[in-house]
Amino acid sequence: DGKLTIPVVGLRAPSYGMRGLCYSGATSGEHCGYRIDELPRSRPFKDPGGGPEYKISHEWGASSGHCTTQAGDSGSPVYQVVDNQAYAVGILSGAYDSKPCEMFFTPLQLALSQLNLKLVRAHVS
Repeated sequence: DGKLTIPVVGLRAPSYGMRGLCYSGATSGEHCGYRIDELPRSRPFKDPGGGPEYKISHEWGASSGHCTTQAGDSGSPVYQVVDNQAYAVGILSGAYDSKPCEMFFTPLQLALSQLNLKLVRAHVS
């Protein structure tokens, strides 16, 4: 189907200035070239169905020159590719169609700890 599969080899904590972030949106596909340019904070998200506004804490911000996120991309993996290997970084929460284009994500380490889970890496021979 023409899709490239990159194995996740580990977990990386987000840090200010981190470059080369990608996300693989369920609706829009894979997009790379994001740089973390905002430290974590609470962000408001409106219910697209006209319901109340929700606030999500600990959201990191990253930007790119191209706005690519679409409805249905929330929950997608955010990762950093280094030497053709992917490091899990977060879970996409949302984005703003602005200049520069901004996306927001929850750090994977935080989500895993809140759910009492750990990232398991499969060894393929």
